[in-house]
Amino acid sequence: MGFVGRAEARGQVGRKTISRREKNKLFKNFGPSPSLSVGAAPKQMKGNKTMAIKYRLYQEKREGAKNRGMWYARAVTTGTKDLRAIAADIQENVSVKESDVYAVLIELVNVMKKELQMSHALKIDRLGHFRVGLRTSPAASAAAFRTGTNVKGYVVNFLPEKQYLSGAGKGKRPTCMMLAGAKVEELEKNNVDTTQPVEP
Repeated sequence: MGFVGRAEARGQVGRKTISRREKNKLFKNFGPSPSLSVGAAPKQMKGNKTMAIKYRLYQEKREGAKNRGMWYARAVTTGTKDLRAIAADIQENVSVKESDVYAVLIELVNVMKKELQMSHALKIDRLGHFRVGLRTSPAASAAAFRTGTNVKGYVVNFLPEKQYLSGAGKGKRPTCMMLAGAKVEELEKNNVDTTQPVEP
C-alpha cells in the first residue's frame, strides 16, 4: 500500500469520509474511561495469544557481586510490531478500515514531531509524557556557549503515565498505566536436543 497523504489522515480516503461515530469508536481506547480500573487486566485483542510478559532466568556470575550465584528474571521480547501491524490489530476491534487507522496514526506521528520541535511537551492519556532533551558539551562561560558547537544532539524523553492502584497503602509506588494488570510467565524452553548431530 502506498503512502497515505494528509487528506486521508484528516479523515478522507478517496471519496469516503470517516463519520464522527466511526472516529469516536476509533479513539475510545485512547481517552480516560471511568469503567476501566487502573489495576484491571488489559483487554484481550481478537486473535491474540494469552497476554503475558515473557522472561528468562539468569544467574549472577560476576566476580565480587553481592548476590553472586543468585537467580533473577529478565524480560525478553518475542517480536516487534510496526505501525502497519498495530493498525491491523486496531481494525479488529473497531469498525474503521485498516487504511483509515493507519492514516490517523501516521498523522499522529507527524503532529507529535511538529509539536516537539516547537518545544511543546506532549501528554497522551494512559500512555505518558514526551518532551525534548539536549546533549551538549560544556562551555567555559555563558558568553562562550554556541549552539552550533556545544549542542551535540537531541533526545526524546518519555515518562510513562502512572497512577496509584485502588487500595494501595502508604509507601506503595504508583503503577505504570501501560503495565496495569500485567502478568508474567517464563519463556517456553527450546525442546530441540542440540547435543545430537544433525541428520543429513
